[in-house]
Amino acid sequence: MRKGAAMLVMMGILAGGCWMRSLHPFYLVDEPVFEPGLAGTWQDKEGKITFIAEKGAKGGYNIVYVNGDKPALFTGHLAKIGGQLYLDMDIASPGSQNDLYSCSIVGTHSLFRLELGTNKLRYSYILYKWLEEGFKSGKLVIAHETLEDNKGVVITASTTELREFVGKHAEDKGMFSELAELKRIR
Repeated sequence: MRKGAAMLVMMGILAGGCWMRSLHPFYLVDEPVFEPGLAGTWQDKEGKITFIAEKGAKGGYNIVYVNGDKPALFTGHLAKIGGQLYLDMDIASPGSQNDLYSCSIVGTHSLFRLELGTNKLRYSYILYKWLEEGFKSGKLVIAHETLEDNKGVVITASTTELREFVGKHAEDKGMFSELAELKRIR
């Protein structure tokens, strides 16, 4: 795995416009998917990225993502779309800054395509560049809003529309980032 790829991983909060974000989840609430093999502690080769997944409520996962010494808490849910395993992640808590701050945060969902092995977790994410080019050319059509000051796009389509979109384009060239890899350490 390239060092640069490892630094661009897993959670949509680190680099705003690098991957697809959605207001609605990619998973179906009434059809939870649980893979016991995802639970555990995973780390990149350099030891800079740590991903911890534990069984959470309602068939989901409590996730801690650590980049260097900066942890972030997420809620994760697995989804199967077209037979492929995906992880939908959103912020577990907006923090405890104060009520105004907490009420101003709008959580978005980020989607990661997974390849889960016994001791290896490979993942990729939908590239913002692919979305942007597809929107400009008219080849991609899905409800979305472009954020001010070129800070990316947020998909506003329903869960059903999101899943249809991902299923339809899953094999499109350039849709997903290069696979990055984490190894199980616990």
